[in-house]
Amino acid sequence: LGSPETLRLVELGPGKGTLMADLLRSTSASSAVFQSFQKALRNGSQAGVNLVEISPAFREAQASALSKYSTGEDSSLVEWHNALQDVPEDGETPTIYIAHEFLDALPVHMFVKKSAAWTELLVDLDDRKAVSLDPEAKVPDPEFVMKLSPGATPSMKLLLHPRLEALDEDTRGEIREIEVSGSVIEHTLAVSNRLAASKGGGAALFIDYGYDDLPGKFTCRAIRDHKLLDDLLAPCADLTADVDFSLIRSVVEKMERAPAVFGPISQSRFLQSLGIGYRAQALLETPGISEKQAEDLVEGYKRLVGGADVDGMGEIYKAMALVALPESAEGKAGPPVGF
Repeated sequence: LGSPETLRLVELGPGKGTLMADLLRSTSASSAVFQSFQKALRNGSQAGVNLVEISPAFREAQASALSKYSTGEDSSLVEWHNALQDVPEDGETPTIYIAHEFLDALPVHMFVKKSAAWTELLVDLDDRKAVSLDPEAKVPDPEFVMKLSPGATPSMKLLLHPRLEALDEDTRGEIREIEVSGSVIEHTLAVSNRLAASKGGGAALFIDYGYDDLPGKFTCRAIRDHKLLDDLLAPCADLTADVDFSLIRSVVEKMERAPAVFGPISQSRFLQSLGIGYRAQALLETPGISEKQAEDLVEGYKRLVGGADVDGMGEIYKAMALVALPESAEGKAGPPVGF
């Protein structure tokens, strides 16, 4: 993208706003590159930070984390939107999209092969409860159960069959369980179309836990209070599923005007390529650093780049980038830093 005069930054599902706050803080240094970046974010009505968040509670947390950037001259720097389609799009402004632990929270369809036939795993009301004819009887709370579809479903035609056709014959014959997210496809196409349509170019960075090769089993799971649950229908639980990065790549590459796709690569490789090891070492050599601070730094480093043997996220988390060059650029997009 070079150093555009105007820049829009979009984050999908910003959580508590920590990532964006860290990004804006760390790029506030006095270097010429960072100053150019900060200036571009503030140059014109189409520039700025756009957060896609529907939850009022999370919006409040994000506003608190980004309070430094929402007062005075920066009062209009950050804007919130309920959906990606609400984010301004003028076809000119270079835009960078960030989705960190966003795609895994989107719904998935779960398909299972029984004998030679595919079915879909569905959620239904438990119809085994006794029904009272007494009009004054208390109506019991509904209970949900998981059932296999008795036959083909619309999702099988729209999602499963195209996904199976994209697999090689051996994998297609061996696979018995597969998840396909129509919402991931929808958001991938939306971001890719925006990138391709922008004369100023742009890029997207997806970071999430996921896979490039199909795991051959369901990954959807329920989490409550940071603990895995056995029941996907457990009340007040968050549902998450590993992201199928091979599906994202396939969807983008089939587009007529497709941005370039890089990755997925492991988070460990991505962060190491960006120099996280050198940064960690420099911080450890900071004068006056306490033993506790050093220990926390080392543990945090291991957590980010380590494998499962140290309960790390370095291998299960993947990074993928989409890049569309400005209309004025020549040639093909090269791999961005980190890839």
